[in-house]
Amino acid sequence: MLNNKYKGHNFILKIILVILIVIFIPQIAHARAGLSTSWGEVILRNVAIGLSYNTRELLNLPLRVTNTGDMSIDIQVEIIAPGAGSLKDDYEVIPSTGWIKLGQEYFTIAPKENAVTDVIISIPDDEKYLGKKYQFHIYSHSTGSVGFMGLGLMSRVLLNIAPVRADVTPEEISQLKANLNFSVTPQTIYATVELDRNYNLEKLTGKAFKLVNPNDETYSYKITSMDPKKTIIIPPKGYEICPDASFLKVIKPKLKVSANGIKKIKMHLKIPYKEEHIGKKYMFVVYTEVLKQDIPVGKYSMVYVTVEE
Repeated sequence: MLNNKYKGHNFILKIILVILIVIFIPQIAHARAGLSTSWGEVILRNVAIGLSYNTRELLNLPLRVTNTGDMSIDIQVEIIAPGAGSLKDDYEVIPSTGWIKLGQEYFTIAPKENAVTDVIISIPDDEKYLGKKYQFHIYSHSTGSVGFMGLGLMSRVLLNIAPVRADVTPEEISQLKANLNFSVTPQTIYATVELDRNYNLEKLTGKAFKLVNPNDETYSYKITSMDPKKTIIIPPKGYEICPDASFLKVIKPKLKVSANGIKKIKMHLKIPYKEEHIGKKYMFVVYTEVLKQDIPVGKYSMVYVTVEE
């Protein structure tokens, strides 16, 4: 059992499921090359100074790069300090990329296979870092070229250092576990609606979010229509944040999914009649978190809604 010293210091990792994908047709007949990774943007909150975190051990979440093409690719994974122009508001460039270590940097990935590596984050034991917000990038790219053009993906990681020193030992950290080995598919659903009508999202679009538990034991999950302003997700061009997340309702906010099971996330959507909604395009965010975990963890999905004029 963890002692109470740790409970005042929550290490929270939230995964923003912006799946990065790059695809092109190289100069080889009938060939297709591409890479993808679910590490699009990651935020780690309340990270303690003087400790190391392995995202695979804590969260069952190593960095995974998939070769989506039909030809083998040699890749390298690098830790990159971002340029000033690519920094998120309130974040600074990480003082040293040496704080981040990878279990493996070079891979040869066969078609439709994955490269997997641990990501280990170590914050120096120096109180000058307390309360700081740092950003670094993970650059996964082909070495040499595929056809005449290389492939590359840039993942953005945001570190929020705890504002106070955490009275916790590495041994206590090692006891903490969480499991992010689940998925919600599809990642996005698009819908077109009329105002003041109540819709069953699946009947409206022909699609429903499916919660997939690939583990050999049962897990419980909580699903929420979350205010996007509480996340770091930015609406794509042409869309804006929904004015009220409650327009999208989760029928059963808590689901228990058996081992290797799948359950649908049933949702209803109703945007009330107001002139301000006419012709708008709104983004809704659905947050799915695993319950009864030492470390609160979850994933995001999006619903993009177009209101008819």
